Amino acid sequence: MAGDQAIRVAVRVRPLSKSEGTENAWQIEKNSIFMLNPKTQKAQPDAVFQYDCCYGPETPTAEVYRRSAQSVLDSTLDGMNGTLFAYGQTSSGKTHSMSGSAKEPGLTPLLVNDLFDRIQQDCDTNYHVRVSYLEIYNEELKDLLSNATPHIRQSMTFCPMPPPHQTEHVYTI
Repeated sequence: MAGDQAIRVAVRVRPLSKSEGTENAWQIEKNSIFMLNPKTQKAQPDAVFQYDCCYGPETPTAEVYRRSAQSVLDSTLDGMNGTLFAYGQTSSGKTHSMSGSAKEPGLTPLLVNDLFDRIQQDCDTNYHVRVSYLEIYNEELKDLLSNATPHIRQSMTFCPMPPPHQTEHVYTI
């Protein structure tokens, strides 16, 4: 992310489910998100939040990837460590954004496909790819790439990373 911040924060409003109706509680303008008054559906001036990027429910995941996540991969391929991190309460849209669906892949499959497409195009460089796919829920850390996931409880004074449970070597000929 040359010339860019080390940490960027993006917000994505997930589409409403059928049971939630059609009235959204948020309005997005550029990099700001406004909470709407439920009675008037007007922006509440005291409930405005600003982020590096804001995306509405109509924004395709591919655009979210291009504008917010692709630069993480760019930096990673330049030798930096990169992390995509989804945070939010239950049903806030983390899985919708990160995993997606068969119809609209999420940020993770888009990034992984982009990564291996770029590696395949660069025949002159050897790459060593190491990936962690973790979930933190109720103060428990789960390795989502392992079938036999131990529950690792982190302390406030010592936060070790779990050992890699699985290594796969991928070769191109």
